[in-house]
Amino acid sequence: VSLSHFCFDFILFYFEFSCLSPPVLGTVGESVVLPCDLNTSTAIDPGRLRFHWQGTADPSVLYSFDKGRETPQYQSATYRSRSTASLSDMRRGIISVRLNNLTLEDDQKSFSAYVVLDVKGRLDRICPTTLHVAEMMLAVCTSQGGFPEPVVTWQVQELPGNTNHVLQPVEANTTAVQHLQDRLFTVTSSINTSGGKYHSVTCLIHNPTSNVTLNVTIELSEREFQKLFIVPSMVLLLITIFFLLLVRQK
Repeated sequence: VSLSHFCFDFILFYFEFSCLSPPVLGTVGESVVLPCDLNTSTAIDPGRLRFHWQGTADPSVLYSFDKGRETPQYQSATYRSRSTASLSDMRRGIISVRLNNLTLEDDQKSFSAYVVLDVKGRLDRICPTTLHVAEMMLAVCTSQGGFPEPVVTWQVQELPGNTNHVLQPVEANTTAVQHLQDRLFTVTSSINTSGGKYHSVTCLIHNPTSNVTLNVTIELSEREFQKLFIVPSMVLLLITIFFLLLVRQK
C-alpha cells in the first residue's frame, strides 16, 4: 500500500451547551468533578478560605466551606453526603468539588462557585458548570465502504494499573451490513465504557484482504471528558473509521 492511498482528516465532534465552562459528563452511580481554579500563584491558607457551590436555577447548596472546615449545615440534604473537596487542592487555589453517586435527577443541573476573593468580603460567582448525566456511556466505532467485511477488535486500558486487555467479540455489540448496489460493507461496533473502568479504549478495524489495520484511541479520563473531542478519521482503501462517544439516556 503506497502513501498515496493513505490520508488523514480531522473531524470535530462537540457538545453545544449553554454554559461558559466545559460541560461535566458522567453516568449514573459514578463520580464527577466540578472544576474550579482560582489561578493563584501563591499558596492559600484553607483557614482563611470561604466558598460554596450553589445551584444556578435553584438555591440548593452543593457544598460549603468556611475558614478551614466544611459546613454541611448549609448544604442541601440532597448533596450533604455526596460532595467532597480536597484541602490539598485548596492550598493550590483549586476549589473543585467531587459529586459522588450520580443520579438522573442530577442531569442538566447547573452550579457555580461563590468565593470570597478580597478582604472586604465581596462574594464573587465563578466557574459556572452544567452536569450531564446519562445511564450509559458508549464508545462507538464505524467502518464505511470497505470490502470484504472488516474485522473489528477492541483494546482497552483498564483501571487501576493501566493494563492493556483485548476484549472478546461477545463483549462488543457489532453489526455488519452489505449494501446491495456496490457490495461494500458498513460495520458498527460499540462497547459500554460506563463505570470508570477504562483509562482509554482503542478500536481496531482490520481488512483481511489488504492485511491493513486502522486504529484510533480516545482517553476516558475526567479531564478529557471536559474537552472538545477532536477525533481523527482515516481513509485507506475505501475504509473509513469514525470514533466518537455517545451518551445514551432514556
